[in-house]
Amino acid sequence: MKKKIYFLVFLVLLIGTLFILLKSGRGIKEVPCNYSQNNCPRGFTCSVLTAEHPSRCIKIPEAKDFLIRFPFSPDHPVKCQQGNRVWGRSHHHDNILFAVDLHSLPNESAGNIFAAADGIAHVFDDCSFRGSSHDVKNDNPCPNGTGYGNHVRILHQDGYMTLYAHLSKVLIKHKAKVKAGDLIGVEGASGRAGIRHLHFGVHKLHASIRDKILAQPGWTGQSVPFSMKIKYSDRTEPEVISSENIRWEDTFDSPYIYGIWDTP
Repeated sequence: MKKKIYFLVFLVLLIGTLFILLKSGRGIKEVPCNYSQNNCPRGFTCSVLTAEHPSRCIKIPEAKDFLIRFPFSPDHPVKCQQGNRVWGRSHHHDNILFAVDLHSLPNESAGNIFAAADGIAHVFDDCSFRGSSHDVKNDNPCPNGTGYGNHVRILHQDGYMTLYAHLSKVLIKHKAKVKAGDLIGVEGASGRAGIRHLHFGVHKLHASIRDKILAQPGWTGQSVPFSMKIKYSDRTEPEVISSENIRWEDTFDSPYIYGIWDTP
């Protein structure tokens, strides 16, 4: 009789544990997926981790809890040429999954880049070499050894960080305090950029490894969704848009994007 009771208790505990894991997303974290199709369960997205596990469903992390300012000035039109996978090919690794690539139009000058929120700037400005990779072991001419090139990371409240990569110039000092809207750099093509653009993303840094990530130019932490206020050139009204849903395509055709700097 006791054996049956012990077995039933064990079975209940096992089922409860499996339910919690599935609820948290851990239970299906390694489910394989097809990156070209949206075949993950609701609340999950397809992401690439390693060559051994080329793609699997991961739980979409919690979105940034405050609206951030668009990193270009409101009078400077840009084109989003890479964004979330909902619109097709995209950034697909965990650390850039919800980032966007914002390009000034070919007939426009390089855009000035502005802080998206208040915080402390961490500057990596000694990597102007174009085409540098993440491999620092093979006489890489980039001292930082990072594909982000010249870049700024701004640490915000609650361990969130914004990333501004591929800059041609960095215009602030390391560990400077910045306010939303402060000028921090100029759009460029340093690092593994291909053509001139700003790689922009929001990351969540866990406290246990925050200092290590901020000190290493190739580390960014988990990419998370974020929201900005923008206006598309083919629409009359501005809107608050998530990086999960921003419209993008690999051309310079309209519609273009204008940042809106007032609060919603």
